[in-house]
Amino acid sequence: MNLGTKWGNHKILLQSIMISGFIFIMMIVIEYINVQSKGLWENQFTGNKWKQYIFAEILGAIPGCLGAFTMVALF
Repeated sequence: MNLGTKWGNHKILLQSIMISGFIFIMMIVIEYINVQSKGLWENQFTGNKWKQYIFAEILGAIPGCLGAFTMVALF
């Protein structure tokens, strides 16, 4: 095995762990907010489709994957 390939695989593994941890933390934060607000924060978006669209647009405008991971955690 080439030494460069070995270190390349190591970097990929570390980045995968970092992204998985980031998703895990985001899901925990959203659930914490939902529990602390007794579901009021999430219930604001269930009744009105326009609020859902606007909220999704705002999260979609966030650079990177933060908005997408947040939307997935809300489902």
